[in-house]
Amino acid sequence: MKIRNYKLKILTAASRQSGQVLFEILLAVAVIIGVAAVSMQLSQMSLQSADVAGDRTVVDCLEKPLAEAMKILSIVGLSDVFAMVNVPARLSEGQGYRFRLAMAMASGKGIIFGDEFCSNLDRVTAAVIAFGVRKFARKYGVTFVLASSHDDLVGDLEPDVLVVRRLDGSSEVVVKHCCGLRVTG
Repeated sequence: MKIRNYKLKILTAASRQSGQVLFEILLAVAVIIGVAAVSMQLSQMSLQSADVAGDRTVVDCLEKPLAEAMKILSIVGLSDVFAMVNVPARLSEGQGYRFRLAMAMASGKGIIFGDEFCSNLDRVTAAVIAFGVRKFARKYGVTFVLASSHDDLVGDLEPDVLVVRRLDGSSEVVVKHCCGLRVTG
């Protein structure tokens, strides 16, 4: 089996230890796809680095045609008028997270990294967002590398590669084949 032929789309982790989980996941991904390191030359964006400053409205911050911006905001659950015409600084913590996710999705980057994916959202909203992210990733060919301490989103994300890091230090990597078969390693 040639694992390097698989396109990594979505990745989640099931535990959190200081800030090291995302680094460990990226290292595992590098091993899985057969590269020595993850190249920083890749077109990438971090949810934590998405710009939220300024006095522009949320919909204007995406710098997309209105219909496209509204579609992205709908995917992340910010389609109500109040959220779209508000400025990012006035959004709640959960709305701010979803705004940063929308900014990353609108950036046109090929890889989007996110630590603590949907962790500060209620679980129903998180599931809806995860499902939308999965559809977006498949439709636009965007790779999401996501770390989370919640395992309830795996079904909604349907990741091609899942790395589970347990509290006891053990890890499990599950690779999904194109025909739905899973291999555990």
